[in-house]
Amino acid sequence: MRKQKPSGLSAAAWDALQDVPKLGLKSLATLVKVEKDAALHEETDDRDYIMEDVIAAAIKIAGDPIGDRITDSFLTTLYNDLQHPPEMYLGEKFKYRSADGSNNSFPVSHMPAR
Repeated sequence: MRKQKPSGLSAAAWDALQDVPKLGLKSLATLVKVEKDAALHEETDDRDYIMEDVIAAAIKIAGDPIGDRITDSFLTTLYNDLQHPPEMYLGEKFKYRSADGSNNSFPVSHMPAR
């Protein structure tokens, strides 16, 4: 049974506080780091496995308002980071690399490998 929200506390803050025990310290620290990095426009190092930790945190609180926001934010970031359209849909010319290494990359397809 959930406790009653104290007066003066926003619903979002109350939901976040209710999720803290479910998240655990590692997931909570990851979410704080992601929010801080986003606010400061800092890049994320893939070797820190931040995205994996964000997915784990979202799973722990799936169905909660905060969990839904984490999932939506993660999927939006993932979608926006992918090329559109994907290179494999650009036709046969760019499907495979040529013997000289050209067509390796759509943006610089005219440049052969050396």
